[in-house]
Amino acid sequence: MAQHKHTHEKHGNALLLFGIPAAVLALGLAGGLTFGANVPILWAWLASINLITFLWFGLDKHRAQKNGLRAPENLLFFLTLTGGTVGALVGMRLFRHKRAKRSFVLVIWLLIVFQAAAITLVILSSQGKLG
Repeated sequence: MAQHKHTHEKHGNALLLFGIPAAVLALGLAGGLTFGANVPILWAWLASINLITFLWFGLDKHRAQKNGLRAPENLLFFLTLTGGTVGALVGMRLFRHKRAKRSFVLVIWLLIVFQAAAITLVILSSQGKLG
């Protein structure tokens, strides 16, 4: 039981360690693009979160090779879910990271299907094609 608690605390601390900087970087970059370069907020967010997601996949691969502190999978899933899909797919392919772990790949694809369905619903709703 103590080992399980220790593992949970370790992952919780790692999520804070990695997640907060990822969120701050993405928000800062999106804000800078929006207000500094007059880029629409949606495009600024997508550019930012995809760049951050891509970099986290690369950093996590590097740390895996060096036996360093890893980014929790939940962080990589969260970054993907919040718009970093392209960054995740490119990072997985370019860095050859997490591609052999079937459960991870399955969750990534489920997130992509969820995003596609959500985007479709938003578009159809905005066109008045939903009840």
